[in-house]
Amino acid sequence: AKQRQEAGMLVLACLACLKALPLGRATLWEHRQAIGKPFDQLHRWCGRERSALAAELRAPTLALCKRWRRQPKPPGQEHVPEIKALRRRVVDMIAQGLQGIGSNSPASPAPLLGAASPALPGPLAAGEVEAALWGRHGGASGTTEYRNHARMLRTNLALPGNSELRARVLAGDLVAEELVAMDSAHLAPEALQKQRKEAELKNMRESVVEELVPKRGDDSPGSRSPFDPSYDNNVAPRAWIPSPTKEKALAEAERAPLPMPLPPPTPFQETASAPEVEPPTPEILATPAPEDEDEDEASLLRYLSNPP
Repeated sequence: AKQRQEAGMLVLACLACLKALPLGRATLWEHRQAIGKPFDQLHRWCGRERSALAAELRAPTLALCKRWRRQPKPPGQEHVPEIKALRRRVVDMIAQGLQGIGSNSPASPAPLLGAASPALPGPLAAGEVEAALWGRHGGASGTTEYRNHARMLRTNLALPGNSELRARVLAGDLVAEELVAMDSAHLAPEALQKQRKEAELKNMRESVVEELVPKRGDDSPGSRSPFDPSYDNNVAPRAWIPSPTKEKALAEAERAPLPMPLPPPTPFQETASAPEVEPPTPEILATPAPEDEDEDEASLLRYLSNPP
């Protein structure tokens, strides 16, 4: 019973390692004698055994089975010889990229950052990346996109500044599914990404539309020239500067005092008094005729002669 308990603890430790490592269906097939077949026997034993140890081991084995069954089959399980040969060439291509080799020419691999840390073998990690790439492009129906994507991966992985990216893939920090989901912009080295981002921000700032006006002379006090003397209509374009109109208007509006409100109406003044306006000069009347003067004098005498 003690030996059985110790064996169960060892099996649980092995299952925890398999769960933590970035190993998939491709690794199980390549190492089927050491990992694949023993795991399959353990899974079958947990399914038919009705003991406490089998019940304890059944959950982690079932979780690993579900994870590996969702993954595409590796190149070794292909039945079509042409497809199998194509996928094996892609595995070799990705392995070259993980070694820092950007072409098929025999070159010395580029050194990896943090080489002392535990890492997966290059062919093992390349097999996992190829399987994820094959499943991403829908199998044999997307062989053209599959080949182009594989070349792009090999080229970006082999860049001299991507040692850290290669180390992350081999260490398992960046899983195969995440790697194949990255485009060329995200696969570029960090220095190149920073340079591209700065160029993009610079282009964005330059593309901002500003209200520009022609430069018209010197705005400094004491300047008498209405135009820029260095400007030539025949050879040079007009110098444009940001228009200060809006900023000046806003500044003047902020400095201007608020207008005084009108006084409220009183009982004798319903509206505000209007400012005094000088009356217009009256026109000069024409001189009366002699007949008009006699009629006026006769009317005045009749009025005075009548008693009240």
